[in-house]
Amino acid sequence: MTMALHRLSYRVPPGAPAEELRPRGAHPFSEEELSRIAPVIAGIATLWSGPADGPAALSHTRVPGGGSVLCETSVPPAAGGTTTAAVRDVAAYWLPGGGGDLANATPIETWGSPLWDGTADSSSDAPAVPDWCDDDSLAEFATEHTDRVEPFLADVHRLFADPAGRQIVIAEPDPMTVARWIALACATLTPDCARALTFVLSAQDPSAAPHQIVGIGPGARFDRANETTLRHLYRVYDGLGGPGSEALPGRDDWAGIAAQMWRSGKVPRTAYARAGSSAPFAVEPLQDVLLPAHPVGPGYARWQQATAEPPGAVQDPRTDVSADGWDVPGGAAVPPLAQVREAEATVAPERGTPTASAFAGGSGMPSEGVPDPRAGWYDRAAAAPAASGPLTPAGLHALFACLGAPVPTYPGPAELLAGLAPSACGEVGNTDQLRAEVVTRLLGELERLNSRAPEEWMNVLQALHAVSPPRDRPGTLGEQGRSRQDALETRAAARIARDMLHQRPDGQELATPLGRMARPFVRLVLDQIAKSNPGDEPVTLLRLAASPLGEWLATVHDEAPLRLQLIVKGQRLRAKGTTGLPAFRLLAELLPAERECEPWMARLVWWLAWDTGRPSARDAVDLLGTLPGRLFTGAGIDRELATLIAAPGPPTDALAELADALLNMSADLSPRLRDIAEMLRLGRQLDRAEKAPRKALEEFKGSSVTVSGPSGLRPWIIGKLAVRLAESPPADLYDDYVLRVLSGPLDEELLSAYLTAQLAPNQALRLADTLVAHVEDSARLFMAWQGEQLFGASAWRKDARDLSEGIFGTALRRLPDAERSVYITRVAAQIACLRPGSDGEHRWLDFAAAHPSDTGGDVHPGVLP
Repeated sequence: MTMALHRLSYRVPPGAPAEELRPRGAHPFSEEELSRIAPVIAGIATLWSGPADGPAALSHTRVPGGGSVLCETSVPPAAGGTTTAAVRDVAAYWLPGGGGDLANATPIETWGSPLWDGTADSSSDAPAVPDWCDDDSLAEFATEHTDRVEPFLADVHRLFADPAGRQIVIAEPDPMTVARWIALACATLTPDCARALTFVLSAQDPSAAPHQIVGIGPGARFDRANETTLRHLYRVYDGLGGPGSEALPGRDDWAGIAAQMWRSGKVPRTAYARAGSSAPFAVEPLQDVLLPAHPVGPGYARWQQATAEPPGAVQDPRTDVSADGWDVPGGAAVPPLAQVREAEATVAPERGTPTASAFAGGSGMPSEGVPDPRAGWYDRAAAAPAASGPLTPAGLHALFACLGAPVPTYPGPAELLAGLAPSACGEVGNTDQLRAEVVTRLLGELERLNSRAPEEWMNVLQALHAVSPPRDRPGTLGEQGRSRQDALETRAAARIARDMLHQRPDGQELATPLGRMARPFVRLVLDQIAKSNPGDEPVTLLRLAASPLGEWLATVHDEAPLRLQLIVKGQRLRAKGTTGLPAFRLLAELLPAERECEPWMARLVWWLAWDTGRPSARDAVDLLGTLPGRLFTGAGIDRELATLIAAPGPPTDALAELADALLNMSADLSPRLRDIAEMLRLGRQLDRAEKAPRKALEEFKGSSVTVSGPSGLRPWIIGKLAVRLAESPPADLYDDYVLRVLSGPLDEELLSAYLTAQLAPNQALRLADTLVAHVEDSARLFMAWQGEQLFGASAWRKDARDLSEGIFGTALRRLPDAERSVYITRVAAQIACLRPGSDGEHRWLDFAAAHPSDTGGDVHPGVLP
């Protein structure tokens, strides 16, 4: 049943959260439906890798919980006609019933149709198939790529036979060529399978794509030459000059017949239309179109049984299987296999002319129609074993086909499954009972062999994965059987992990069969590896990542637990010479969102980045800005960084910034380290004029580490204090506490530093000009330096006179006579007011008389008449 289609339009900014995405314009869908498809829209927008000026790319994506989304992704035009690669426009059709909601087209056949250009009626069914993927165009495309068609269709078959199997990656120069491959697959599948197929025409990173078929271009982040990728992770069809994946051994009957149909100019979907409803991947409808319609005699069944061979076996070309005159469809004698292959290789059929191929024995049957004795197209049950004997390869194939499972790539356990055959299903076809029996036998065999080397039981495990019922529907296996299977698989995964960690046997020998295993089991093995060596410094895991297995781990690390992902990436960074802060930043990109991040993650990243070394103070400051402070304190990294601030030698500004950061994050510091950090922060605050001189001197005098701390700390903080005092306004300089500290007998080091800073030419002129403009400050500071209340050690008395000479002497000499007279008079009056009855006024007048003006008649801007 089809439904009215409604187009949704999204504009997706970079990094936009899925929950914030809403379509533009009116639509008939509920918030619940929109929230279900929003993550798909966000994912597709991120995944797409098309050029800004290239065509929009199509994708068909399954939605968790049912339904699918058909999307066309493009880059919107920006102002001035330019484009931006950051924002994506996504046009989408929400198909609650999946691809079946399209009336007369499969999802891929909508590309380039009015459905996307706005000319189709949104309430109508999907438009007709466009020219680029009609029967004639696809037949021509198949002829141009005839060598790749059969293995490609066999892999398409595997997509449906094993939902957890390997995705197909198609590398082509442009999305249109990828689209033609997908359309070729859909024209070969039954309508239901064609509408269920998921794909994306252009992806930047196939590992992030959940689709069955993923198209990539030349610039994709995908190693098309990596052997592990080609052999174990994906089925790669490379139209860009790369090697691609080798065809898997064995013969897929459905793919073989379908490929022969394409070579003879016949389109498989016409066979399904002619037969009405057909089971997925049934060969009979294809045979009926490819071959003359004749009944199959019993002689052919005997011939097939006698010539049944293992998949991939090579028949002796000297054998003439037709010598006894066994009957085949139409009564034609079957030629020797070598003769058939020779005829097929030398005479290429012309599309649309079935009689143009070479004929064998003058029978009038095209060579495409001659059955391969190894293919088993007819009478599978004829090859079934006797009830007491082991299964033949053909019988094993028939058994797994009956259960809807792919035949294991490893040799099947023929003795173990003796007596089981499709006929055991009974006339009603009770596959649940047969499946349960097969699983039970495989579990028993796995239990018996589990203590042996993995090579001896991995074929049993692969067969078990192929036939096990889905986890949410254990069927006749029952919960107890499922628990037994889980326990055995966990034990098997632990054994494989242990052998890998100890390099026993060589890693590549285990990586190859693991590439054939179901992905949930591969993840289980990765979990077991990650759980080993649980300490903070997983040296064993790092050694594993550096071994021959490291290449395999790198290809599957996206499915591994975070701990293993970090170690694999850390090892690869070390191999490239990337360590320290750059490595920490790259590794931190793998960490989850802040609220989900845990301290052990930060600790592992720290260890991988620095191992036994430590960052510099500058790098440590930058490091603390990469993650929340709670992670560093929880991981104990703060205590290791704190050792930097106690290092001997003069502190640096970076070290002071580090101390400030550690105190701000409430780092776990010892009392001594905390005091050192406080002094370093005080120096930083003095540099920024964030601390008043009096408060700064109180903290300086109250700290013990200025005496017993690192050798360079005291002179460093004294220098900061001296400069801060020299830059302070006059009111801070005649503060009683400041004067007492400067004049104290034990602070001659501070007094000397202050005198040097204050009498520096620039500072002296700045303070002199300030005093000329502020009479009261001048009076108070002069009395502090020269008055009768002068107190302290003799060194202070001498330095105070030097200060008066350097500051007030400069001010008086720089004033013209008229302004100087006004300034002297006002300061004298202010001193008399502040200290009535003292000799301060006379001291000031005597001091002023000793410092005549050097400027003549110029007017100083700081004095008002």
